[in-house]
Amino acid sequence: MASQNNSNNSEFALLDRKGDGTWTAIKRANPDEKDLYIALPWGNFDVPIPNDPYKDQPEEGVVTRPEVPSWVHVNSLVLKDTDVVYRIFNHKNIVSIAGSIEADSHEAAASANTGPLDYLVWDHCAHSDLTARMKALRESPDEPIKESFCWHVLTSLLEAITYLHDGKRLVEEGGQRLWKAESSTWTPILHGKIEPHNVLFQKTGQDEAHDRCKLADLRWAVALNHKISYYEGERDELDEDGGSAASRLERLEETLSLDACVPKWQNPHGHSIDSELYALGRLIHSMMTDDRHETNTGYCMHELEGKYSEQLAAVVKFLLDRRLYLTRFAEQRVERVLPMTKVVMEYYREWKMVNDG
Repeated sequence: MASQNNSNNSEFALLDRKGDGTWTAIKRANPDEKDLYIALPWGNFDVPIPNDPYKDQPEEGVVTRPEVPSWVHVNSLVLKDTDVVYRIFNHKNIVSIAGSIEADSHEAAASANTGPLDYLVWDHCAHSDLTARMKALRESPDEPIKESFCWHVLTSLLEAITYLHDGKRLVEEGGQRLWKAESSTWTPILHGKIEPHNVLFQKTGQDEAHDRCKLADLRWAVALNHKISYYEGERDELDEDGGSAASRLERLEETLSLDACVPKWQNPHGHSIDSELYALGRLIHSMMTDDRHETNTGYCMHELEGKYSEQLAAVVKFLLDRRLYLTRFAEQRVERVLPMTKVVMEYYREWKMVNDG
């Protein structure tokens, strides 16, 4: 399914209107295609924003203004610039844009009872969300969800988070795994609602062990008011083991320690990379335990012994421990999340090597 289209066009046609104002859509050139798309009006992104510093400003693309707080909702700052939209929603682990239907399209105007609308056409992830998937996998309460599926969701979402925050995607070139920068400068974005119902699945080829996992619904995401700059030597980074397995946990802690942070403007909202990673930890923990072992003071990780590997337990505990730093966004920000992601990938490769052997 195409997810990389960098210009507005009307190669898609609206098919059936859904109850929530969205539509299914098809490609005009291939009306018999089995994979449908979803068309959403641009207005779906008009999320109310309290104390919006851009309320009385002209609509523009991505900007940074040091005189305003260090954040703004993506829908008010980014979704007014089509080129930026296509660049951001263009990742294998994010529900991505396939195209658009313009307001002056006769079909779009005639189909909308409220008048002409612009539609964005998105990937259609028809194979349920994580909430439904977990429910189906727990038909036997005593049977834990397979660890391979937990790793699949964890690494998929971590790739999405790393792309949104750092602007880097994992690719394979010449037999090497590389984290490639999307551009020389990147405005970090935080999703804000990493929850099971926002994790969707898309059917992939028969040789794939699991359906493709995609992060959805960025209506509540925020773009931070600073940019990450990559010099020529930083554009591509090898995804390789960074040291001994014995030092891995120490290196993991160092990647998001206070020493790795830099000063930032006071942030009036609850978004931070710590809250993002903590939400990811909660999500994976709920897959492993159904949240039955959460206490007022934390998580009973010992309940996972014998059910899941030490590698997965160590990563999830680290993510859950981000709750201890949820207030530091008022003083500091994490510069980059990729160093942590690379260490987590080390854990995954080690687990995979043992279990595939």
